[in-house]
Order: sequence, then structure tokens, then C-alpha cells
Amino acid sequence: MDRKLKTIKQTANEIGIPYRQLLQSVNDGNVPHYRMHKSHRLLDPQEVLAAMRTQSQHNIKERKNYEQ
Repeated sequence: MDRKLKTIKQTANEIGIPYRQLLQSVNDGNVPHYRMHKSHRLLDPQEVLAAMRTQSQHNIKERKNYEQ
């Protein structure tokens, strides 16, 4: 598998979400990232999308349980 790691800004542009939203998700630990050196973080856009889908499904299940 040929993994293409990108910066947070590049990933946000590629998947079409605001940079600050993705940055917050990375800082909160909600999306996988790879730390290079002390602060440089890289992401795989496909992994980010998969994490977002999983989180979205989790939120839907919680909402359904809350409404019952």
C-alpha cells in the first residue's frame, strides 16, 4: 500500500473541511496522525475520512439511544 502522508492543511483542503476543524480534531485525538520530530504532524487523508465516518456513526447511535 502506497501511503501518502500530508500536512493538516493539505489534508483539510483535499477532503474539503475547514483547516481549524481538522486541527481541533487532531488536537483532541479524534483522527489518526503521525508525529514527525516534536511538532510536525502528518495525516493520511483516507484514515481521516474513515475516522470521521466512524465518529459520525457513533454519534448517530448515541442520538438514537438518547431519544428513546
